[in-house]
Amino acid sequence: MIIGELKDYKYFSGLGDNFLAGLKYLSEHSLRTLTNRKYVINGDKLYFEVSDLMTKHSEEKFFEVHKYYADIHITLKGSEFYGWARDQKLLKQYSAYHTERDTSYYLFGGTTNYFQVPADCFVIFMPGEAHKPGLGADKSEAVRKLVMKVKVNDD
Repeated sequence: MIIGELKDYKYFSGLGDNFLAGLKYLSEHSLRTLTNRKYVINGDKLYFEVSDLMTKHSEEKFFEVHKYYADIHITLKGSEFYGWARDQKLLKQYSAYHTERDTSYYLFGGTTNYFQVPADCFVIFMPGEAHKPGLGADKSEAVRKLVMKVKVNDD
């Protein structure tokens, strides 16, 4: 997991060309004016979606793990928390792998780390990292968010 500021996108060039291109794109556009839809930057290698959702309590959501794509999350409106499972060995698979969403869902038997990403910042979850986005603090809240998918694995 990596947390950073969009204005510092050049510091993340070591993650690869697609990460650099994606973060550069996000830093150069007015994100809060984007409409809810899919935006393709480089075919299936780099794209993002903007959507509205209602946050949920942690017990109402599962951890998700991706096999081929890293996620870059940015909360555009509202307040969203994330869960992160540090000890991956304590994950118990809840659902089979969904090819079209590149996602498996998991239960976690350890201590979850919860955090909020500051405004104008992003969080990156690499393939294999268990994360639980879309969480609310005390009550459900409307959130607009952007999730960028960066293809990392091709196998």
